[in-house]
Amino acid sequence: MRFPSHWGNEESNIKTRLSTIYQQRILSYFGHTIRRGDESLEKLIVVGNTGEKRSRGRSPTKWTDQINITYGIIFDNENDERWLYDGCLVGLTQKLPAGVFANPDELSDLRRNKKLNAVLKNPVNIELPTELSTPNNVYITGKIVDGRVNLWLPVHARYHRAVAGGGSARNKIGPPTLFLACPDKRLDVCNLHDTSIVFLCNGSSQEKCKWKEITYTMLTDTLIWDVPVGNTDHYYVVATGTTIVIIVGSLYLLKAIHDYKVGMKKKSS
Repeated sequence: MRFPSHWGNEESNIKTRLSTIYQQRILSYFGHTIRRGDESLEKLIVVGNTGEKRSRGRSPTKWTDQINITYGIIFDNENDERWLYDGCLVGLTQKLPAGVFANPDELSDLRRNKKLNAVLKNPVNIELPTELSTPNNVYITGKIVDGRVNLWLPVHARYHRAVAGGGSARNKIGPPTLFLACPDKRLDVCNLHDTSIVFLCNGSSQEKCKWKEITYTMLTDTLIWDVPVGNTDHYYVVATGTTIVIIVGSLYLLKAIHDYKVGMKKKSS
């Protein structure tokens, strides 16, 4: 019997990836839990905070510590210039600071589901703390419809190394660079100050387009994201508590295994 060298979702007639189903169920459980009252233990564990108090030791960055950067781009419909950008593509280059990252697996799922065309310029290690990370660029593309385009980008905060006294670390996300690409050469008639550059038309293929940078007016301020930082003053308290929990948990597991084996021997005899 011969086996194919590759067997994927298409060959198996699987339309939905297991990771997508897993993520949907997590979000469903999260939505069910977050609607409970503040006295719910499950909600306390999922949300990860207790009122106005901040957890000790390690940075309390938790599952809910992510945001979506939204971009609403509106083109001027006056002066009969709609012909210039109608049917064209918009490209954004968003630079993210070291303390913020876009998850490559998440972007891959969004591209596969045709929800978002975004691709990272360089590989990203999502496990690194801020101090060992570097800024990165994300390319986002979308098509202009009725003189406007709405784009978005899910981003996450990295852990920061704990410092004496704790506090917070500030991440500043600056404005993106805006590009325009059209299927024909209509942009060549414009006196755009920047020369053309070539990069991917979208994140779902290797096709490249000719883009021109265009100027725009920002209607919002620079994005500020303050992330809590752990307090090294609580190091020994946290270390002692963690050690006690590990010891107690290990003893409990050993006892449970012993009781199980004794029970099985009694049943067999």
